[in-house]
Amino acid sequence: MASKRNAWVSRIAIAVVVVAAAVAYFAVPSVNSFANDLCRRFSTGDFAEMRDFMASYGAWAAVVSFALMIFQSVAAPLPAFILTFANANLFGWWQGAIL
Repeated sequence: MASKRNAWVSRIAIAVVVVAAAVAYFAVPSVNSFANDLCRRFSTGDFAEMRDFMASYGAWAAVVSFALMIFQSVAAPLPAFILTFANANLFGWWQGAIL
């Protein structure tokens, strides 16, 4: 009984997150432009452009890179190798590989 309830709670939580993300994308212009810019950068296939994007965040570049890797795992069509090469180029080969 408890496992059924937990399954429903997790499904509702996922649905709320998806709906909130969709509302933010369509209702908040800055979220919309950021998401569109990020998708445009991924679609170029140019790791130098991704490296420049991550480097523009300065000290937060590792956090941004980590978040992008998680996003790439969820949105499977996005190519992971672009982020991997950008990480290796930006942080060095072994720090980028750890990240």
